[in-house]
Amino acid sequence: MQWLTCPRNVRTNLLGQKGARMFNLITSAWLPVRRASGARETIAPHCLTEHFSEDPIVALDFGRPDLDGAVTEFLIGLIAVAMGPKDISGWAAVWRDPPSPEALRNAIAPLSFAFNMDGDGPRCFQDLDVLDKVEPTPILHLLIDYPGENALKLNTDHFNKRSDRSLTAPIAAAALIMLQTWAPAGGKGYRTSIRGGGPLTTLARWLRDLPNARGVTTLWDTAWLNVPEVRERPALDSKLFPWLGPTRTSNDNEVVSPEIMHSLHVFFGMPRRIRLEFDKHSCAVAYRSVLGGMHYPGDIWRHPLSPYYKDAKGQVLPVHPRAGPASYRDWLGILINRDDALRANCINSLAGRLERISVARTDRRFDIVAFGYDQDSAKSRGFVYQSVPWVVATNANTFGDAMASAVAAADATAKAVRYAVQLVRHGEVSINARGDASISVRDEGKKAAEDVYHAFFAQSEPDFRVYLDAVAPLEFFEDGHDARFTFSTACRHIARQIFDAHVDEGAREHGMRRTVLAEKWLGIALNAPNAKSYVFKPLQLTVQEAANG
Repeated sequence: MQWLTCPRNVRTNLLGQKGARMFNLITSAWLPVRRASGARETIAPHCLTEHFSEDPIVALDFGRPDLDGAVTEFLIGLIAVAMGPKDISGWAAVWRDPPSPEALRNAIAPLSFAFNMDGDGPRCFQDLDVLDKVEPTPILHLLIDYPGENALKLNTDHFNKRSDRSLTAPIAAAALIMLQTWAPAGGKGYRTSIRGGGPLTTLARWLRDLPNARGVTTLWDTAWLNVPEVRERPALDSKLFPWLGPTRTSNDNEVVSPEIMHSLHVFFGMPRRIRLEFDKHSCAVAYRSVLGGMHYPGDIWRHPLSPYYKDAKGQVLPVHPRAGPASYRDWLGILINRDDALRANCINSLAGRLERISVARTDRRFDIVAFGYDQDSAKSRGFVYQSVPWVVATNANTFGDAMASAVAAADATAKAVRYAVQLVRHGEVSINARGDASISVRDEGKKAAEDVYHAFFAQSEPDFRVYLDAVAPLEFFEDGHDARFTFSTACRHIARQIFDAHVDEGAREHGMRRTVLAEKWLGIALNAPNAKSYVFKPLQLTVQEAANG
């Protein structure tokens, strides 16, 4: 992949004023971006608002959505430190009149001393100790999804291949920011991020109409829409940027609590003790690392960009992406607050901010993007990225109950159609003494057809979005009767479509008897309200309606 290579011309972008090599995240042009016109270029952070009315920057363009997401979080934190609003009035004033590149430069320039990525002295997101007694590790191991030692030993790195190539300095910076921001578990001494390993991030987005660009999501708008309020400007010291002082190690399990750090430290966590190594071409070739970085207990920190949930013990913990493709199964904790689910503070503040700038809370130009790594401890199973509609409910409890009931019904339906396909592919037919036939799934087939389960959620998402619009204005759960009935009808139709598609593929191969019995079982699950396997019980429909759906 080209972005991994380290072209010589990178040096010209990262040189200091007198030609000495110095890469600084404030003053260097290191952010690859894409403009509304499709033009691509590399900028310094203060250029975020350059040509804002004519051809605004719409997104970062590192070539990997994980790096784009992590660096977007970093930019939000940077802006919060430099010019975060004191209150909603201050936020609204900047929203209406975004800063010029010169004004943005003046705001963030005082931070530049803390953001050298190389050279002597403190380096951002790196240990103050040079760690020169530690053997170096190839630089690509910084990437969260790089194959682990076990995968390399077993030669199972089929899709994400091992490599000994170097990284350009901007890519290395982005990879380091990502690792420190989302650090996964890695065994004893490998500390996870402030939100644990592989947290879920949610950001509000706005489609802005500009004189020469209509309906665009600009990078500046995304940053400012999600920036937290800052009541008191922080001191620029190690309580905010920990690399400015000796590392708060955790070799004896010492913890770092919010009481001893500034609240904006959540954007600049440093759970891993790392020091990058660069060659003469400003390419990152390796890093040195030791165990025992900053230890952040997940139940005492709150990050403004992530939703949280309450576990059985009452602990408030950050939400993490689930295994498998992203779907509306995960929207409940993103969209509303409940006793056991707390949406991100950046989403909580959105309604009030919209009101202050005279935008209707139901404005369709807003949505929420959710992303993060699906981690199985140190193993990365995939990067999740999805768009979630911005829905404002009249009654949060009613809306939450309506969402939860529909998701439960959809989950039961998806599992039912998956089981029916398993019966076709891996069913075992039994005949009792009276000659009646029954069917069950053989052991080897009980984990099959996961694609069917996920296909149901993907195909039913448009109907779920319509359902959310129908129930959002309701004051009472009972008033959503018609919407629940309509959604159940759509789910029933989609389930049969998916089953028929798989039967067409496999009926001849697996035999008609299995197919007939599987179809009979699915029919009972979808249409027999009194059956144990009935899937629409969570929707609380009447028996007659359920049967006639």
